[in-house]
Amino acid sequence: MRLAHAELRVEATRAGIDLPDGFVELLDLSKLLGEDGEPSADAIGLALQPFQELKKPKFIQNLGLGRQGPSYAPAAHVSLDARERH
Repeated sequence: MRLAHAELRVEATRAGIDLPDGFVELLDLSKLLGEDGEPSADAIGLALQPFQELKKPKFIQNLGLGRQGPSYAPAAHVSLDARERH
């Protein structure tokens, strides 16, 4: 069971998930073991899935970071001086 506990924490760290205090202690760690008694990657992934969904941003994250589209600057300098108009 201690190995399942350690594997869960390692996988959470790899995924960038901060588990709430006391979360692991509330789990039935026997459910994280495979038939061979070793920690199951599928079961651990399933336990961490709700936390991964919470990490997904709800909005586009690059808005407001500067120019977002093409530049509308004039292609060449146009003089407004009446003397240079033809």
